[in-house]
Amino acid sequence: MKTTKRIATLLSVILMLTTILSVGVFADTTTPAVWNGTADTSWYNADSKSKTATLFTAEQLAGLSVLSQDEENLYFMDWTIKLGADIVLNSGNASDWKTTAPANTWTPIADFWGVFDGQGYTVSGVYVNDAANPNQGFFKKLSGGTVKNVSILNSYVVGFYNVGSLVGMIEQAPSVISNIYSDAIVEAVFSGTADVGSYAGGFVGVNKVKGTEIKSCWFAGTVTGVNDTGLDNKATRIGGIIGSCYTDTILTDCLMTGSIKGDSQLGGISGTIDKSPNTVLKNCLMLGTIEAVRTNLNGIFSGEFVGLVFNQAQSATLTNCYGLDTYCAIYTANETGNIVGRQTQSAPLHSASVSLVAGEGNITDPTSTAHRFAEADLKGDAAIAKLAGFDFTNVWKTVENSTPVIASLECEATTKTSGQDALDPDEEYAKDNPVVPDDENDEPTEPSDPSTDNNDDSNTTTEAPVTTEAPATTEAPATTEAPAEEKKGCGSTIASSALVSLLMIGSAVVFGKKKED
Repeated sequence: MKTTKRIATLLSVILMLTTILSVGVFADTTTPAVWNGTADTSWYNADSKSKTATLFTAEQLAGLSVLSQDEENLYFMDWTIKLGADIVLNSGNASDWKTTAPANTWTPIADFWGVFDGQGYTVSGVYVNDAANPNQGFFKKLSGGTVKNVSILNSYVVGFYNVGSLVGMIEQAPSVISNIYSDAIVEAVFSGTADVGSYAGGFVGVNKVKGTEIKSCWFAGTVTGVNDTGLDNKATRIGGIIGSCYTDTILTDCLMTGSIKGDSQLGGISGTIDKSPNTVLKNCLMLGTIEAVRTNLNGIFSGEFVGLVFNQAQSATLTNCYGLDTYCAIYTANETGNIVGRQTQSAPLHSASVSLVAGEGNITDPTSTAHRFAEADLKGDAAIAKLAGFDFTNVWKTVENSTPVIASLECEATTKTSGQDALDPDEEYAKDNPVVPDDENDEPTEPSDPSTDNNDDSNTTTEAPVTTEAPATTEAPATTEAPAEEKKGCGSTIASSALVSLLMIGSAVVFGKKKED
């Protein structure tokens, strides 16, 4: 009898497990629908108490862009916008879009003052091609905003100047950019006569606010800023992470594996450090390539981490920044490169020391440290001993037979790369989209399905799209949401833990040592 009861209990456990997995790991294994070009703003409630919304469709994301253009919405100040699914704005291959435009053009989200939390999901197929205007990217500007936990994949962003795959310019208030992966194609086409430059970077064109932080970001795409005239300072300030730290900026745990190309002032992390003596580059790894194409007699400035440090920034610091000893900036007119250095046709580059002259300025802080290693020294667990100061417990991860990666971004980098849509229909990715409560006293609400009416804070019956939400009786409370570092788009650790735990319970029930009476 007791054996029968135990078997029945095990079956109940299996049923519970099936329910959890059906709304967790296997809730959505299909390719997200490609944006149809329309904008859905029905999810927005200007009177929301919590100012929180989660977007599940490309149309809802486009609605955010539309709403952000209106100053009456205060650029979403105090709002938290989350993604609840991978978003596909265009299908196809971004490398083809230079000659053949895709179906949909993205209008950058305007000056954004709130929090944008991708929750580990991706936005792919961003297409911006506006060579006549500056400030181009997924966002036009950030002003005190925070963007985190999202990846920009298979995207193509072109602008006049101030161009980045994530944001063109940061101004007015310090912003935070955290836990972002991008393999986008970024291009600035500045061709004016003013003494400015391209200000193009893998994530950010230019930061103009003291205290802005860029951390745990990995760029694997391409950044280009080339001026056919070759005039000095006309197509400059090109960086793998940011085009220019125009004022004090903190860059921590940044990884660059992509490539940059331009006339001058080219840096693997930042093109220039301008009026920013308190700029800090810390725990950065530069494994990408740099190509300088200027052929006239004007100076070519290129560096493994920073292209040019201006006089006003002499006390900027590099701490635990590392690259490869095979690093070489490819020059049309000459050869070789260095960490922070200067190149002209008539003079060789300075040696690999951050304390030597870098264009018009120095990095003189005695605490500055930057080193180069053979690639073999950075493969697998050997990297732990070489990359002093790197946090291999919480941030970085060693990879067998390869160089280190940012752990929280590994999935996007290895399974969702340029040249493919955000999701391969033959691959299965976990989707768990817990309801986001408006606040501690409100019932959970979500953006409505495109076919439903507006939400408001008093509406406790609004349902999320049926394909992405668990039934109300099985939803996890808000306090069980995965932490920001957990990649919801690449697997649910919570569901995996549930699987292990329930199987252990079931085994204990059936195979316990307690004797039957």
